[in-house]
Amino acid sequence: MDLPPALIKLQQQHKPEVIHDAHAERARRYAEGAPQRQVEATARALPDSLFASHPEVVQATHQATTARNRVERMTKTSKQAIATLVTELEAEAKSAADAVQLAAIDDAIAGDSAFPLALAAMEHHSKALQRLQAARMASEVLSKAPMSLGEYWEQAQKSEAARNELVLRLKREHLQAHPELLQEHQPASS
Repeated sequence: MDLPPALIKLQQQHKPEVIHDAHAERARRYAEGAPQRQVEATARALPDSLFASHPEVVQATHQATTARNRVERMTKTSKQAIATLVTELEAEAKSAADAVQLAAIDDAIAGDSAFPLALAAMEHHSKALQRLQAARMASEVLSKAPMSLGEYWEQAQKSEAARNELVLRLKREHLQAHPELLQEHQPASS
């Protein structure tokens, strides 16, 4: 096979020893990295299930699953459904406000200076207002176009990536503590 003229000229300019030394240096660096590549390949080959009950993995899995499920539900929730919910909660808050007034009247008529009915009605009204506020916040987010939900998808993906990195770190630590596993789990050579 004939070499291209540019390669012939390059070979003439450089001594074969220099080319050989460059190849030898590259091979030496590759060989030095072999143990680390073996550890990495063996760590990746270990089953994730070995660490499924580790407290950090349990927590990271829960966070990733929650974030992914939230985004999936967000894309399925209709704007009309959340608008209906807000309307219902507004009516409930109005009704609860009216109930506070009536309960205060009932307590006053009964002569109960502790106003137990009024206090209970006020607590119910407060919770109704909090639910209404939460529904309005959700409505604001969910009323955006699905494309604007990208940050939530990104958050879910970051949670999943953090969980996977945690499991890989635990696998590496496990291999450091049990180097005999490197011989047992030799990855198939290519």
